[in-house]
Amino acid sequence: MESLGQPEITRISNALVQAVHRAASLLDAEDYSGELRGLIRHARELHEILLREQMRSDHSWLADELRTICDEMGASLDQFESLIAE
Repeated sequence: MESLGQPEITRISNALVQAVHRAASLLDAEDYSGELRGLIRHARELHEILLREQMRSDHSWLADELRTICDEMGASLDQFESLIAE
């Protein structure tokens, strides 16, 4: 599979950040609805795409940028998943 280009990576990164922020808002409001679970699932899928892209990247600056995003968003998703599993 071919690596994604910068526009696609940017679009996926932005969608991931937006999904994580929306999920955090729902958690703050204690809204554990299907929307929250769907957002977390969608964000996890986007996170997995970026992780794969990070491993494939031929550009060290891109890999570093993706690593930062993946680490931060991954930690948030782990926390969200543990909260809704309770």
